Amino acid sequence: MTTPSALPEIYARAGIATYWIVDPSRPQIQLTQLVLDRQRRRYLLSDATTAVFSVTEPWPITIDLPGFSRRRAELLERAAKAR
Repeated sequence: MTTPSALPEIYARAGIATYWIVDPSRPQIQLTQLVLDRQRRRYLLSDATTAVFSVTEPWPITIDLPGFSRRRAELLERAAKAR
């Protein structure tokens, strides 16, 4: 079984150009984007944000992190009231 900490090395050896880490444990969901340094075969920090995240590569996508954070807060509040 592959551990999460081993994934960046595996992805770098495979030549995967970008690697995203989503951290839902923070008060505001955070996305960190790492970009492959092809010569050194390791990832470099490109961006870390809790704002709306948009990229065009490897495909166009926009991720509404504040919207996800709000929705999670609403669901947690509803679950707390139901107890």
